[in-house]
Amino acid sequence: MDKAIDPHIWLAQAKIELEVAKHLEQEFIPKPLEIICFHAQQTAEKAIKAVILNDATQNSVAKTHDLSFLLDSIDKNQYPFEDEFYDYADELFPYSVATRYPSMLQDNIDEYKTTQALRHAEKILNWATKAINKE
Repeated sequence: MDKAIDPHIWLAQAKIELEVAKHLEQEFIPKPLEIICFHAQQTAEKAIKAVILNDATQNSVAKTHDLSFLLDSIDKNQYPFEDEFYDYADELFPYSVATRYPSMLQDNIDEYKTTQALRHAEKILNWATKAINKE
């Protein structure tokens, strides 16, 4: 299967993103909160894209960081997920650009928001892993 559309490769990359985020959160002092949140967002994005690509009718995925848009692309009958994923998506989405453009770094990112970002990303990753591995 083409690596660009192999959902297992996307899922593996999502797991690595989460591992990197957790490593930064546990090992770095001071904690690079924006970078941790960026990797949390990337975890969720790649996990959602893995589910989209796992659908046999999909042979590409939108090049967007908008997690709500990506969630809307998923057949909820085939891959049900909790409505709160949209809340997670809204919280994680701003982190997709925060580290790319220094002028957009968020001064209001704190340890609580970082912990929440990691939890949301992990919940989405766990859902995606179960959704893909059930088939």
